[in-house]
Amino acid sequence: MIKIDKQRDGTMSINFHTFYIGDKILLYDVGSGSLHEISETCNALLEGLAKNNDNTDNFLDSLRSQAKKKWSKDDDVTEAFEQLSNLHEQGLLCFYKKSDHVKFNTEKDSKKPLGVKALCLHPAHACNMDCKYCFADGGLFNGQTSYMDTKTAERAVDFLIDQSGARKNLEIDFFGGEPLLNFSVIKETVEYARKQAEKYNKSFKFTLTTNGLALTDEIIDYIINENFAVVMSIDGRKHINDYYRTDLKGNGTYDKILPKFQKLAHALTTYGSQEYYMRGTYTKQNLDFSKDVLHLAELGFKHISVEPVIGDLDSKYSLSSNDLDYITKEYKLIADESSMRSDLNFFHFNIDLEGGPCSIKKITGCGAGFDYLAVDPSGDIFPCHQFVSKNEFYMGNVSKPEQINKDISKRLKSCNILTKDICKTCWARYLCGGGCHANAFNINENLDTPYDVDCAIKKIQFEHALYLKALNN
Repeated sequence: MIKIDKQRDGTMSINFHTFYIGDKILLYDVGSGSLHEISETCNALLEGLAKNNDNTDNFLDSLRSQAKKKWSKDDDVTEAFEQLSNLHEQGLLCFYKKSDHVKFNTEKDSKKPLGVKALCLHPAHACNMDCKYCFADGGLFNGQTSYMDTKTAERAVDFLIDQSGARKNLEIDFFGGEPLLNFSVIKETVEYARKQAEKYNKSFKFTLTTNGLALTDEIIDYIINENFAVVMSIDGRKHINDYYRTDLKGNGTYDKILPKFQKLAHALTTYGSQEYYMRGTYTKQNLDFSKDVLHLAELGFKHISVEPVIGDLDSKYSLSSNDLDYITKEYKLIADESSMRSDLNFFHFNIDLEGGPCSIKKITGCGAGFDYLAVDPSGDIFPCHQFVSKNEFYMGNVSKPEQINKDISKRLKSCNILTKDICKTCWARYLCGGGCHANAFNINENLDTPYDVDCAIKKIQFEHALYLKALNN
């Protein structure tokens, strides 16, 4: 695999990425976000260009010089030069100057609202499962069992509205622990948010992440009637799910949750207008995770997301650089299968090269700490659900919104692809947005150095998402 994402000497930087998957050589232009299938000769020209040490500021001159240097009388080279020249002239294959980096203002008026779009609300720091790889310490977040009361939930809604500024469309994601263990507060929160939305000319979207054990027909009806989106946690094949995801007595949960999830997914597809995702986790113990994806697809689930595990580096479940070749093969299997069927929508292959996120989102990524905040059962505020209970990222409490620590928000917003050295020249920067802040902090104890294995897996995902687009075009 050839990766042309190196920083050159002088004033210019390579701004494209070529790679092999199957029998295709693909060219992704970082600046324009365009994707092209190219020939071996085109790829050889570009590879030579990346290694070229001249200091010309002109792309076409550099390309012409490279062509004349090695293959001046070769018809294939002439054709390749013309193809690449045409792409460049159309703005679909570019160099950029270091000085052309976008200037991104992270300063924030302390008196203005943060501009928050979404809250991850934790109705319960408690769980009815005991998953082996749980990053949240069994849903307790290194604390004690606790449940959010109605007053705190209402204050969280008020806080979101107050800090949303001019945003009209807001989101509340019910997370945990297992949020359905406090279903009554979920209902009261939704009812209150609907009333406040009408009062302040806002609109709310609700999402629920659940392990499924507490699902009932009543809750399914409620989810449909209130137009929830749902993330359902299951790890795929029965023996995989039941190894990791057990109840509090150590019993497997697959047979208990599967019929409920099938019923809920059917109802969402038939009657609901929001989408769902089946959300699994793969670890070193189930590197053949393509089988889990296809297993879920065969069960009738269309929207599937299987994520790499988050955990301590010394855990027996954690992934390492030694696993990347295997992981690459698994994503290739999923991409090939996705290209042949319309009933499989794999989350990590959903990238939009034409529309996609706005420039700010491409730069800042997930928005933790300013677009998106988490609120625990006591009303304490953190940048996202993975920072909950980490004292150094405590931002305040919804009961005292005037005391919110906006310095943390500013710090996270200023930690982006324009400030992280490793991101500045990475070909995937506008697709990735700089990686997960929590992973970087947990692994490297700072926000500015992304977790290298996480970066590598994201690049593999993006390459196969681009490959799938090429197959479907």
